[in-house]
Amino acid sequence: MQVIKPIGGEKWFDINLFDNNAAQFRDADCTFLSGGQSALNFIFRCLAMKDKEFVLLPSYLCPTIVWNLDRNHVRYDFYRIRRDLSIDLADLREKLEAHPVRTVFLLDYLVLFMMRRRNLIFFL
Repeated sequence: MQVIKPIGGEKWFDINLFDNNAAQFRDADCTFLSGGQSALNFIFRCLAMKDKEFVLLPSYLCPTIVWNLDRNHVRYDFYRIRRDLSIDLADLREKLEAHPVRTVFLLDYLVLFMMRRRNLIFFL
């Protein structure tokens, strides 16, 4: 049996996933991706952005997200994140007015922390 090795935060896709124990996936009409990076790359390609369109990103994020945008020649700008990790809505509004925005990339930095504080634990 081949073991899937973690690389950073990613686990690489392994075709051995499709053994007899996971036969229900064999005929699935879907796209399997190897993790967060391949999913982002796939999303950015599917957006089919025009030359002047932008993606807005939070100013505090993993640089590998930007690498995928650069790889796909996607234009982007950053909106401000406050010290408490909430979105600076005035800055976001300003960026939305300044650029032809195709999509806004949102990160929820504190959802698990806040859910625990309020005793609202959900398992998805």
